[in-house]
Amino acid sequence: MGDLTVYTGHARSEIYRWFTDPRQRKAYPEHDHDRQSRAMVANLRAAYGQLGPKSRAGELAAVLCRKAPSSPSCGNGRRSRSGSSTTRSDPPELGPIEIDCQACSRRTSRRRCWC
Repeated sequence: MGDLTVYTGHARSEIYRWFTDPRQRKAYPEHDHDRQSRAMVANLRAAYGQLGPKSRAGELAAVLCRKAPSSPSCGNGRRSRSGSSTTRSDPPELGPIEIDCQACSRRTSRRRCWC
């Protein structure tokens, strides 16, 4: 997925880059962008719902609503459940891959992913 150490601040979050930097979406097939957006928002809402508005998830949700007000993350704030998901990516260096992700903890937004 590239060198992620070049990012600082909120840009270290994939969901932040997804909704604020169009280059982030280029690694994913265009037909999968809507599903990918929904999955990212579900993960953020689940973290927000469990950790609250003063958490990093809460801060990220607030920043996203200011920077990208049309993103689905600025919806009605309802809680979403998130446990596992599969996403597809097409990085030029590797070609098409499927990535399975599973939530590791209900108290954090950390996930374990494998290809």
